[in-house]
Amino acid sequence: ITLGDNAAASGSWESLIFDNGDPASDMLALEVVVEFEALASGQSITPKYKLDRTASFTNGTAVSTVGAVEAKAWIHTLCKEAEWGFNVASTGGTFPKITAVKFLFDDLSEEFN
Repeated sequence: ITLGDNAAASGSWESLIFDNGDPASDMLALEVVVEFEALASGQSITPKYKLDRTASFTNGTAVSTVGAVEAKAWIHTLCKEAEWGFNVASTGGTFPKITAVKFLFDDLSEEFN
């Protein structure tokens, strides 16, 4: 990477495997939320997730609306492990600026009390 270079046309980020500290217990994966600075023309963000070490990620809906600041992938599935991330693309010579990536889940602790 060199200061002043053009932005890459695409990229991705993926989390490590998350098991909420107990790989034997179920959790309810709810959604992945990617927050970013307002999108410019030609930019898009696609949230994604993978449960229980499946072979490939499941993509949410790509968000490319100019001015959008959030992309979500609804999951609502029981699992023991989860990974999440996002894909980015840009055709305008600039790159989206990610500000937060959230994985929302229910640890199901109330189910056992």
